[in-house]
Amino acid sequence: MTTTTPSPPDGPHARALLHALHGEQLTLYPTADDPTIDVDQHTPPCGLFLIAWDQHGNPVGCGAVRRLAHSIAEIRKMYVIPAWRGSGLGRRLLDELESFARDELSATTIRLETGIHNNSALRLYDAAGYHPIDSYVDGRASFNAAREKPLDVSEDQH
Repeated sequence: MTTTTPSPPDGPHARALLHALHGEQLTLYPTADDPTIDVDQHTPPCGLFLIAWDQHGNPVGCGAVRRLAHSIAEIRKMYVIPAWRGSGLGRRLLDELESFARDELSATTIRLETGIHNNSALRLYDAAGYHPIDSYVDGRASFNAAREKPLDVSEDQH
């Protein structure tokens, strides 16, 4: 059983998860984004950073969403520690971030980019209804896959 809580992306648990993500990215790609993220863009009202905790209070995953443009939000920094992969935690984090984007950011579209070698993430996003789009970040098309999906603003509000 896990719980999720909004957390500051510069807190110690967030930093540990983001550094673990960064380390994994460097094993797959020649470069990776800085593991720090802008606090203002990833905390309400502009965005959200979530940490997932196991039943013992250990951080086991994270994810973020931010406003990218007027009605477009972006999923960022999705990470689940290896021991928790395959548990459905990634999908749960994604669902919560999408709900925040729709309900709090009034986003009608949500985008993300993930590495082309991150097959588990690509399967998750494809299963969640994301479809391929052209890269929207300069210089990343050779190693990142971009995805997008519409957010149904008529869905039941949580």
